[in-house]
Amino acid sequence: MYSKIVVVLAVIAAVSAQSHYGHQEYHQPQHYHHEEEHHGPVHYEYHYDVHDDHTGDVHGQREARKDDSTQGEYYLIDADGHKRTVKYHVE
Repeated sequence: MYSKIVVVLAVIAAVSAQSHYGHQEYHQPQHYHHEEEHHGPVHYEYHYDVHDDHTGDVHGQREARKDDSTQGEYYLIDADGHKRTVKYHVE
């Protein structure tokens, strides 16, 4: 496995060196025009829950946002069975 990683890195280095060797780069000047962006109201909700019997991993998250207000919580269940929950609210 280690030898495969070394070979892949060597190939990447060789290709990178070849592509840059002897080439001059020309960068065209960029002109940026910044306009303030206007977005409509923001609204979303999502959640997920993980319950993996094989590893014992149990956790999840729920979040909802409406305009500038976001609230949610995430949780996990420790190996000893204790559920830890963090709730948050951002305005």
